[in-house]
Amino acid sequence: MSVVVIAALSLVATAASVPVMSALARTWRLDRPNFKGTQIPTGFGFLIVLAAVPIYAAMLFTGAPAVLAGVYLAAVVGFGMLGLLDDIHGTREVGGFRGHLSLLRKGKVSTGLIKAVGGGILGLCLGAAIAGFDPATGLLNGVLISLAANTLNLLDLRPGRAVSCFWAGILAVAVTHFRAQSDWWEAIPVMIPAAWLTVLDRSARIMLGDAGSNVLGAVLGVALACSLESPAKLLIVLFMIGVNVYSEKYSISRLIEGNRLLRSVDRLLGVR
Repeated sequence: MSVVVIAALSLVATAASVPVMSALARTWRLDRPNFKGTQIPTGFGFLIVLAAVPIYAAMLFTGAPAVLAGVYLAAVVGFGMLGLLDDIHGTREVGGFRGHLSLLRKGKVSTGLIKAVGGGILGLCLGAAIAGFDPATGLLNGVLISLAANTLNLLDLRPGRAVSCFWAGILAVAVTHFRAQSDWWEAIPVMIPAAWLTVLDRSARIMLGDAGSNVLGAVLGVALACSLESPAKLLIVLFMIGVNVYSEKYSISRLIEGNRLLRSVDRLLGVR
C-alpha cells in the first residue's frame, strides 16, 4: 500500500471518526475544566485510535511490513486504552509516580499507576520487537518508548504543547530519514488525525488527555527507536529522564513561565 493511499484512507478514517469521538465524549462525560477553568472535552485524543486502527489493519492485510505495522498498531491501541482509562476514571488527588505509589501504600491502586506500569511493560515488548529481540537494544528501545509516552503526557498541561513536541520529533525523523521510508512512513495513520487534533488543541476547544498524549508519545518513541542509533537514543532517554525527575518535584509550566525564551515559544504553541 503506497504512502499516498495510506494518507488518503487516513483522511477518510479521520473524518468518519470525528462524530464518533464527539458522541463518545458525551457518553463518557469527558468534559473537564482546562487550565482556565473552562469545561471542554478531554481524552479527545482517543480519536487517533479510532482513525488509525482500521488503517493499520488494512496495511497488515495488504502486506505491509508485519513487524513494524504491528508495533505501531499495538502502540496506538495499548497506550490509547491505558490513557483513556485514566481520562475516564483517573483521580487528580495526586500527581507523579511518587503520588501514585503513595496511594498504593494506602491500599489504593490508581489508574495512573496502572497506566505507568502497563505502559512500561508494553514499551519493553514493543522495543524488543523492533530490536529483533536483541536484549540490550530492546531494553533501550522500550525505555525510550515508555518515557516518550510519559513525557508528552507531562507536557499536555497547556494547549498545543504535547502535540507540537510530537510534530517536532516526527518531522525531524522524516526529514533526516526521508529515503528510509520504512523508518517513519507507517506513522502516517497517526499523523493525519493528529493534524486535525492540533487545530482543536491549539485553540483550546478540546484536550488531548492521556488517551492522546500517551499515543503521540509512544508513536514518536517507536519512530525514534526505529530510526536512530543507540548513542542518540541514549541521549534522548537521559534527557527525558531528567524531565520526568524534574516534574516529580517542580512544575514544568512554572519553569516555562519563568524563562523568557521558553515563555515566548510556548505562547506560539496555543492559546494562553
